[in-house]
Amino acid sequence: MKRFLEKIFFGEPDKNKRLEQLELLASLVENSSDAIFSRGVDRIITTWNRGAENMFGYRTEEVIGKSILTLGLFDLTDKNMVIVEEQLRKNGKYTSERIAHKKNGDLFFASVTLNTVNNTSGEIVAFVVGVKDVSHSKELERKLSKYNEELERMVKEQTEELTKKEKRFRTLLENNSDIIALMDKEMNIIYRSPSGEKITGWTQEDLASQNVGELVHPDDLTSYREAAISAFASPGKQIPCAFRSKHKEGHYLYFEGMLVNMFDVENVNAVLFNFRDVTQRKMAEMELKASEEKYRHIVERISDAFIVFDNDLNFEYVNAVAEKMFKSPPGYLNGKNFLSEFPQAANSPVAKAAFNAIQTQQSCFIEEYSISTGRWVQGSIYPSAQGIAIYFRDITEQVSAREELRNSEEKYRLLLENISDAFIAMDSHWNFTYLNSAADKMFKREPGYLIGKNFKNEYPEAVNAPISKAYREVINTQKPVFINTFSLATDTMVQVSLYPLPEGVAFYFKDITAKIRSEQALQQSEEKYRTLVERMSDALISLNEQWNFVYANKVASQMFAEAADDGNLIGKNLWELFPSSIGGPFYRAYHTAMETQVETHFKGYSTGTGLWLETSVYPSPTGLTIFFRDITDQVKAEEEMWKMEEKYRSLVERITDAFISLDNNWNITYLNNQAGKLIGKDMSDLLGRNMFEVFPLLKTSHNYTAYHEAMTKQHYVSNVTFYAPTGVWMENHIYPSANGLSLVVRDITTKVKADRALKRSEETRARIMGAALDAIVCIDTSGAIILWNAQAESLFGWKDAEVLGKPITETIIPESYQRDHEEGFKRYNKNGHGEMLNKLIEVYAKNKDGVEFPIELFVVPIKQESGNFFCAFIRDISERKEADAKMLQQQKRLSQAQAMAHIGHWEIDFASNTSLWSDEAYRIYGIEPGDHKISMEEWFSYIHPDDFEYVTKRIDESNRQTSDFEIEHRIIRKDGVMRYVYSEAKFEFNDGDKPKGLYGVTRDITETVLLEMELQEQQRIEQLKLTATALEAQEKERNTISLELHDNVNQILVGTKMLLSMMKKEPVKHADYLQTSMDNLQQAIDESRKLAHELAVPDFSIASLKDRMIVLTAVMLKSSGLDAHLNINPFDERLLSTPQLLAIYRIVQEQYTNIVKHSKANLVNISLSTTQSHFHMIISDDGIGVDSKDSISGVGLTNIKSRVAVFNGTMSVTTAPGKGFRLEIYLPLHTQPIH
Repeated sequence: MKRFLEKIFFGEPDKNKRLEQLELLASLVENSSDAIFSRGVDRIITTWNRGAENMFGYRTEEVIGKSILTLGLFDLTDKNMVIVEEQLRKNGKYTSERIAHKKNGDLFFASVTLNTVNNTSGEIVAFVVGVKDVSHSKELERKLSKYNEELERMVKEQTEELTKKEKRFRTLLENNSDIIALMDKEMNIIYRSPSGEKITGWTQEDLASQNVGELVHPDDLTSYREAAISAFASPGKQIPCAFRSKHKEGHYLYFEGMLVNMFDVENVNAVLFNFRDVTQRKMAEMELKASEEKYRHIVERISDAFIVFDNDLNFEYVNAVAEKMFKSPPGYLNGKNFLSEFPQAANSPVAKAAFNAIQTQQSCFIEEYSISTGRWVQGSIYPSAQGIAIYFRDITEQVSAREELRNSEEKYRLLLENISDAFIAMDSHWNFTYLNSAADKMFKREPGYLIGKNFKNEYPEAVNAPISKAYREVINTQKPVFINTFSLATDTMVQVSLYPLPEGVAFYFKDITAKIRSEQALQQSEEKYRTLVERMSDALISLNEQWNFVYANKVASQMFAEAADDGNLIGKNLWELFPSSIGGPFYRAYHTAMETQVETHFKGYSTGTGLWLETSVYPSPTGLTIFFRDITDQVKAEEEMWKMEEKYRSLVERITDAFISLDNNWNITYLNNQAGKLIGKDMSDLLGRNMFEVFPLLKTSHNYTAYHEAMTKQHYVSNVTFYAPTGVWMENHIYPSANGLSLVVRDITTKVKADRALKRSEETRARIMGAALDAIVCIDTSGAIILWNAQAESLFGWKDAEVLGKPITETIIPESYQRDHEEGFKRYNKNGHGEMLNKLIEVYAKNKDGVEFPIELFVVPIKQESGNFFCAFIRDISERKEADAKMLQQQKRLSQAQAMAHIGHWEIDFASNTSLWSDEAYRIYGIEPGDHKISMEEWFSYIHPDDFEYVTKRIDESNRQTSDFEIEHRIIRKDGVMRYVYSEAKFEFNDGDKPKGLYGVTRDITETVLLEMELQEQQRIEQLKLTATALEAQEKERNTISLELHDNVNQILVGTKMLLSMMKKEPVKHADYLQTSMDNLQQAIDESRKLAHELAVPDFSIASLKDRMIVLTAVMLKSSGLDAHLNINPFDERLLSTPQLLAIYRIVQEQYTNIVKHSKANLVNISLSTTQSHFHMIISDDGIGVDSKDSISGVGLTNIKSRVAVFNGTMSVTTAPGKGFRLEIYLPLHTQPIH
């Protein structure tokens, strides 16, 4: 390079004089990071600097003496090169951006500059080529352009949205149902929304002469004034206020709202009043309160515990029985959180069932044995959108009665044997398990023959029959299946019902032969009816696709006879007979029906017949079938009716309902004043306009279908819809006529809201009554049944429709009690006293089958203004007798469970200083069970010496405070073995509230403690490994930064310093070095920025991980010549935290670097995806791979493993020599980094 410059630039005479400059220039060119080389006019390369070697991958000796076209450094042909050289000769310089080719085949964007080299005679003797890699700049330009476009789009969208919101707010303010008013500092109302006059009746003029405070109800005046004073004294603060205000007609309305001091707000300078009429809600609340009070009396008197929770398990209601169960004062639990008050119950079956009911919104039933009470309890949990209701009851007696229930099954089996319909049962393997006598007869088998036999073996021909398919469906779905008709290969037809059983399927066969024969008779009757249709009075014609008549009934032939010369229509063309109809409404309707194959119905005047016809057109692929009805007289009558319209128009204007009239083209022809008010538009703007253009939302509403139904079918239609723009519920009545529609619209918003509140109240009452575990039966003062809940239906067998209104003596009261009941009823009606009222008694009742059984009865008289009634709470106590046996069995199971769980229980008597231990408690301390009674001193002697002071101090503190306690410590067993134990204890008190003893449980937790210690040691070792790896990665990163600065930035700055030194010595002579120095400095800045970009922490609020992955893949893989495929789907970045996003980005950078430097791969596949619980990533290549034993020995993969471990993730590597490399990573979501 030096010799080339010496020869070209200086010539022989000046060689010694300018040697210094030559040395400097040669050094700068040789050490430049840009590729700089020269070629002759023959295109042969003569020099090649170090930057060219690094950029293109060719060593100097590989290119010197070779043609630039032969090497293929750029996408240039010989023809292109000629054009470039012509521009160089003309301008002396040529610059362009081109795709450049490296030795290894990689492509990159390059900025290419060519300059001519002239001798002293001005002849071109060579060309100097400078090449700069601008791939990174191109990528940044693309991203910047993309960000600018996105920014412009966002600005445009936000501007449009703000404009829409401003218009929406203005419309909302003017049409708001709330009262919005502004009051100045002198307490004058300077603005009030139109809704104020609609709601209160007072006009603006009325209020100008009226003191606003005089309209407020006297009982609310003080709070109203306090709110107003507070608002005037508190700028910007929202002051809530509720009060009653007088309507112009004299009654009071309820209002709720806010006052806001906005004197400091520009363009407002007033106090804002925003109030809503809540009169309907208040009335509904008062009605609901009265209703709730009625049912609260019922709930308070039931003998079960009843609790209502919200969705966070806060107590909303607790009846007296439940308060007694929780040992809490009346009202204490209301508003408290269940888990806060009873943390020990967090993992109890009841708590788990409650949470499951809230999440699934499905009722559930729980039953468990309470060790502390020795009783069986049963509960039902009923969820709703607002929370759950729970009933608890003592079912010890029911459990006792289950055996008796099993004994009664034989009785019901006898009932099945005596019914006339066939009944069978099969298990889940097609084996017969039961057939009644009717079934044996149906299958023509001896009694008992089929029991245990397999259906498929006995009836192989029925394997694919409908009944077999139905059996499989019941087995799979556990839902009933019904087969309407099923032939038994005889003249008998049966209807089969299949029901799931715990062990298989039950079949119920019902003979429906008579029904089938009846249906056949009905079919014959339909044939007769079809003949009558042929003789109908309407005209009927059929046309083929060529519009020729193929059929016309007698009426049609007479109607169109004049059109045909010979009176015969068959075969003639419709439009040739009626040419004047072409292009008219009949013509258009027929063609539309033929083209769309959709039936149509319309009315119109036929010029060919001179008649008004009601026409129905039914298309088919072969033509049309058309019915005509002569409605000429009807139309004339309607014309007379319309003449009466004006007479009644004035009446319509006076009705309180909205009235709108539409013509056949949906244009508004009339609307009264109330209609304009209801829809919030000026009447003058609506007349003559299309209904669906004025209200485009109607096209997607139920009214659109209703209007068309009324118009096309000409019959009355009504519905109820919600009009969102004004927030009004409307009751619509649609009346059709030949000229259009008449719409009568009534505002029923108040009614709908009241109905919904009443419905919610009724649903709440029904839910409470239906959810009760007891049967609840209420009777009026005449003894007639007025309430019968679901449990009553289940207990007695009667549906509510069967018993409501009937005397109770005719249903559930046995004959032996009826006389006592009637006499007691008379005594109560006479003196108001009843011996059986408000007492829990045991009597007998009878069910629908007449079977008497014992019940527990509690009768409550309820007095109300609307009338008195009696409520009976009834519980079946048939199962009470087996309680003791079940209790002993449970105690035995408890002892076994303690041994299995290594839990022992014990009791301490303070008076005798002795303790009572269970067998497992002895075993925990290494003592033979029952060997001897353990004194307090002996017990304490087993405590580990290092824990003795702590344990005794803890027990003394609890003894002084008489508080329950739990403790964990070590013991030295009798055999000398050390164990870890955990104990919980509760104090037992005498009548004087002094502790008389202590009872509790002890559990051996040695294995758990040792396992925890082992895990802690493993975590400590793993953390040390992670710390070492992180330090090693930091050192590697520092080395990378050092190399980048040394190889690129430092060399550029050194060269620049040399140029500036020369300029300082001879500034005029070397003035051209200034531009070169500036270019060098810019290059150094670019290199520094590039390095800073690679090291900087990416901001994912500016660019998402997905966008950064696309850029990173293009810059690191694709620009290196790799065929990279990136798949990011499904992927929800919002599920990942910022630390997780950064870790993923660094992992990808690290693995891309490994691939580029070491893999020698051609193809790379990358996939990222998320689920609700995990992030998943796979990066695989087809490179040389490594031995799996060495797969994670490098620093790069060690860094990746460390980053994955920080988030409790997993990393796996699959590789082998020549088999490529596959990295797979899972990160759990919603986790915090491990520090």
